[in-house]
Amino acid sequence: MDYALIAKHCRHVETQLFNAFEKRRPLLLDVAREFYPAAIPGLAKGVEEMADGYQHDDDHRMLTTVPMDCMRRGAAGFHGNLTSPTTPWFRFKLPDFMTPDGETTHEQRKLLDNMTQATRWTFSRSNAYPMLNRMYKQLLSFGFSCAVVTADKARIARMTTLRVGTYALGVGDDGQVDTCVRRFAWTAAQIIQNFGRETCPQYVIDAEKNPTARFEVCNLIEPNATGDAKKDDEIARELKMSDETVYRSIFWLKKAAGHKNDGFLRAIGFSIKPIVAPRMECEDGDVYGLGPGIDALDLARGCQSFKFDELNIVGRQSEPAVVAADEMKDEGLRLYRGAVNYARFGEQRAAPVVPVFPNPPGPEGAREERADATQEIARLFYNDAFSVIDAVRRGETGRMTATEVEAHVREAMQRLAPVATLFDTELLDPLVSIMAKYTVAAMPQPLTPEQARQLASVDVEYVSAIHLAQKQSVIVGIQQIFDTAATMAKGGVPGALHRVNADKMLTTLAELIGCPESCLKSDEEVAEAEEAERQAAEEQAQLAKAQVAADTAKNVGSIPLDEDHAGSQLAAAMAQNGGAA
Repeated sequence: MDYALIAKHCRHVETQLFNAFEKRRPLLLDVAREFYPAAIPGLAKGVEEMADGYQHDDDHRMLTTVPMDCMRRGAAGFHGNLTSPTTPWFRFKLPDFMTPDGETTHEQRKLLDNMTQATRWTFSRSNAYPMLNRMYKQLLSFGFSCAVVTADKARIARMTTLRVGTYALGVGDDGQVDTCVRRFAWTAAQIIQNFGRETCPQYVIDAEKNPTARFEVCNLIEPNATGDAKKDDEIARELKMSDETVYRSIFWLKKAAGHKNDGFLRAIGFSIKPIVAPRMECEDGDVYGLGPGIDALDLARGCQSFKFDELNIVGRQSEPAVVAADEMKDEGLRLYRGAVNYARFGEQRAAPVVPVFPNPPGPEGAREERADATQEIARLFYNDAFSVIDAVRRGETGRMTATEVEAHVREAMQRLAPVATLFDTELLDPLVSIMAKYTVAAMPQPLTPEQARQLASVDVEYVSAIHLAQKQSVIVGIQQIFDTAATMAKGGVPGALHRVNADKMLTTLAELIGCPESCLKSDEEVAEAEEAERQAAEEQAQLAKAQVAADTAKNVGSIPLDEDHAGSQLAAAMAQNGGAA
């Protein structure tokens, strides 16, 4: 293997991507100071210093945490209403082209439900949910985030959210992120344990017993050419990975050029893209997005400034500066805290000691300006939209009518819909696909060829609180149609219900709200139930007819049959007609 060729390629990609990232680093550091201090070490320090426990920024004093709290509430809103760990938020379904007759069989739906439940279990077993919350914070603060999902023996899958400032991204011809290079610091013992003693340079082996010595390790994740495309990818030819390996991950030591293996440590392959890198408001040709944190940066700085002014004013009011007569210098004034300025008043003084500012400004103005800035920051982080959803969910809508509540929910959904759609395509779609693949690989019983064929092209449908709110108008419409038809039928229009396909309505509602297939009967079970009801109705009719005949016979036996009574003629006629008059 040509280690020098591989190392040269990796270092070239690393330099190219990080040089592009450096242009944005100062802006991201400003945003981190106001909204996401956890990213400051990665943006302000090198990986060696960051690994030594650098946890804060000594040059910045945060007087108010309101901007950071608004960001956290926005991230919690998306986490709780889009990917809630406690409620189902996605399910698998077959695309239309796989159901030519427009119907999905009960067996197919049951298979998809089982796969959905298994993948949800993988999400719960892995560390995906806490990592998702961290990604929402990064997305709202900076406009982009990145995580790497790999297989894990204990948890089936493991999700690693990368620290902003320690990685750089690259995009492919389609504008989607397909390359990630990251830097991190490990001790010599960690490097030897993860990559093997035989691949490490001698200076790493010599530092194995030194717990404070750290070395910078780099990792490049990028597409790997397969099949005939390998002729244009010399790195793929050198690594000699199988054609199932669509992505490769290469590790190397940053400062090991010229040493053994030229710093190369290991190369592993993935049969699915392991990078999940969502971005917000990303223009064509741009690698990194723009988040609400960048839009709210000036407002956050204003909040800090207004808080400083408010504290300054309150301090002046509690420790007012005063002016005393010049001849009182020797008397010794005891005014506790605060400055005393001596001056010559002459004969016009009204008191020996007077305030410097007779009408000092109050903190009310600064508080009002800070409240306005806080409200705008909360709006930028979607706090108002989630407040509406939470109020409706808890039933705390006050005296609003149903129409007013629906209008507020619709307005909130209009604000959340574009962001939710973007998160669906750039965050959740790739993440669910990766988790599903690792779920299938961990199943105790392999899938049959037919099951594998059906699951190879499934679609992901999201049924979170946000998505259900977007479908609410359709759900309410179906319910209103059925209620109207039922009311018309009760009012003397029996044909109204003939226009309603109750079976289709229930099936459609179940699909819209994400009802599990186990709650519904299959077509065969429905047919059997209908046949049983028909047979029961026929048996009931036969029993009723027999009872009528028996009652008739009983009544006939009590009628006088002599020729003097007209009943004898009626009884004879009924006997000829089998008991029917």
